Amino acid sequence: MQNKDWQASDGETYFRMLDVAGTKAQAEGAIGKDEMNALSCVDLKTIDRLWSTASDGKLGFSAQEKILREKNDYRKMYNALSWQTLTGEWLIQWNYNQQTKRYEYKPGKEPNFKTFPPEYLPSVERGYNFGVSLDVALVRCGV
Repeated sequence: MQNKDWQASDGETYFRMLDVAGTKAQAEGAIGKDEMNALSCVDLKTIDRLWSTASDGKLGFSAQEKILREKNDYRKMYNALSWQTLTGEWLIQWNYNQQTKRYEYKPGKEPNFKTFPPEYLPSVERGYNFGVSLDVALVRCGV
């Protein structure tokens, strides 16, 4: 992050979140509800602080949470972040690779790591399923 290599930082965030979520998340490449509910607040706040510090407060979970609170709607938040249109078309998409057991960006639907709006990264999908989403953990941790 110090070098402003946002693409590498985004990928590293995904891997570090799997690490802190535990062995099941590492093996599956995804963080399930139980693991999401058990994510360490210290780890989430550290990830957020690293993003925020490296971007002068423009990126990170807390910057994204501010947009969600302002919009009070996931679709509007995703539109503001340029992740999805208001009509529901995803501008950023992930595919699950069965061989590697990891999510990867769908070709042609990767984030624009060169030119992007504030709050754009990290591009961890927040989900409309609030009970399983990262936002539950962020709210629990006060991020």
